Amino acid sequence: MWKRPVWLVWLIALFVPLTLLAQEQGQAGVVVVLPDGTVTTRCVSFSGVEISGYDLLTQAGLDVVVATGNAGTAVCAIEGTGCPADDCFCRCQGPDCQYWSYWHLQPDGTWAYSSAGAAQYRVKSGGVDGWVWGAGAPGDAPAPPALTFADVCLLETAEPVTPLPETAEPATNQNGYLVFGLLLVGLGTAIWLSRRRR
Repeated sequence: MWKRPVWLVWLIALFVPLTLLAQEQGQAGVVVVLPDGTVTTRCVSFSGVEISGYDLLTQAGLDVVVATGNAGTAVCAIEGTGCPADDCFCRCQGPDCQYWSYWHLQPDGTWAYSSAGAAQYRVKSGGVDGWVWGAGAPGDAPAPPALTFADVCLLETAEPVTPLPETAEPATNQNGYLVFGLLLVGLGTAIWLSRRRR
């Protein structure tokens, strides 16, 4: 009689972690400030608990132009403001340099100018990135407006954006190892129980 509960326990132990892994979904916000002061916000859902700033921006449903070279990936234009990919810093040739400055919302509600490129920076679920077209020096660049994650992700009324598959560098699939291990444990238990019945 006690064998049925053992099988039930093993089935639950096998499928509950898989269900929890499948439900792991992150969400982060993007704030874009155009030269005329127009503020556009987007809330992006993604798999996992973090996403690169580049993937967050490109999955936000905005028109984004980027250039990739030896120095990394640069954001050239957002929503038609900026430069073409073949001359990404066309507006940053002299003292009146203008480009897309990149920002991260801090826990205290202030914005911090990014010290890393968007392709290298990892945005955690619940984070907000900002992009502002303006002056090209960190001390001179205007910060995005004071917004919170809730302002961006709960007040968004635009139609939902379907996230694109991440294009980040390949990583090992840790979930696959977990599934394999659980299957081995389940198989071992099944063999043990069948031998015990004999």
